[in-house]
Order: sequence, then structure tokens, then C-alpha cells
Amino acid sequence: MTQLIRFICTLVIAVLLVILGGFLMKVYPHSFTDTTNNPAINLSSNTSGSAVDRDLAIAYRRQYMKALSAHYRSLEAILEKNAPFANQTLTHINSLLSLAEYMPEVFPPGTAMTHAEGWGAKPLIWSEPDNFSRLIANFQTSLETLTTVVNNQQNPINAIESFTQVRQTCLDCHSTYRVRQP
Repeated sequence: MTQLIRFICTLVIAVLLVILGGFLMKVYPHSFTDTTNNPAINLSSNTSGSAVDRDLAIAYRRQYMKALSAHYRSLEAILEKNAPFANQTLTHINSLLSLAEYMPEVFPPGTAMTHAEGWGAKPLIWSEPDNFSRLIANFQTSLETLTTVVNNQQNPINAIESFTQVRQTCLDCHSTYRVRQP
């Protein structure tokens, strides 16, 4: 049942990303092959080998992070504020787990913030790949622990403690590798 829910969540996310991709192409009407002097990057998951526009990759990453945040905030409402949607708890956790699988891919080389931009992903991500990978693994582990606690219907205090650990993994990464928008 959990795998089915996870599959459905992944499918819904994929459809939303396709729709969002069309929106981003209207907002950022660049082709996928950069023919300007803008820094272009090659995504490791891109089998065609074509370059991807830096601005488009960053715009996608920001939407991806908003999706993570929305699921996180929904869990926060359920677990900490007792929103009457406890039956949706695992859906949000599974969505976060599904999205977390792709986190390394949404930080391709060449997409760090510039000094002129002043906010975004710090260049440090790409000079400390092992630490960045460890923080992503910690995020996934904390979500898996939360899943176990929720599945075992343990004491609500345990769920809140596990959720607090998820929050801490987000903060650990953001405090090291992100400059907030002013």
C-alpha cells in the first residue's frame, strides 16, 4: 500500500512538473540549448548531452524547493497544530521522500548564485560534495524515521520529535549552503 501511495505521489509530482515546465518556458523562453554567452551546464541525467540554461535550472530548483516546503508545512500543520488531516500524513512524508531522491540532480554544476544575485545556492555546495551528500542522506533518513514512527502509531510526542529532526536536517543544509533572499 505504501509503495502504491508513493508511486501515485511520484506520478502526480511528475505531471505537475510537466505542467510547471510549460509555465517556466513561458517565463524563461530560452531553448534547452544555450547558444548565448551565458554559462551553460550539462546535467548528468541528460542523456542527449545537450546543455541546459542556467536560469532555467535555477528557476526549476526554486519551484522544487517550494514543493518540498509545501509538503513540509502541511506536515507541520498536521503534526504540530493538529490540523484535521492526519490521514494525509504519510502522503506528505512519501512526497518528501520522492522529491529527496532527486535533490542532487537539482544542484547541477554551474548553478550557484553569483555575487550580483546575492542569494541562492552557495558555491560551497560544489566544493564540498561529500558533506552536501551527507546532509541529503540525513534528510532522507530523518524522513524514513518519521515514516516508521507514524506507521507504528506511536505516541504523538514521538512523531513531533521525529518531525523536529526533519526540520533540523533542513536547517543544517540551509545554514551551510543557502543565502536567503533579502
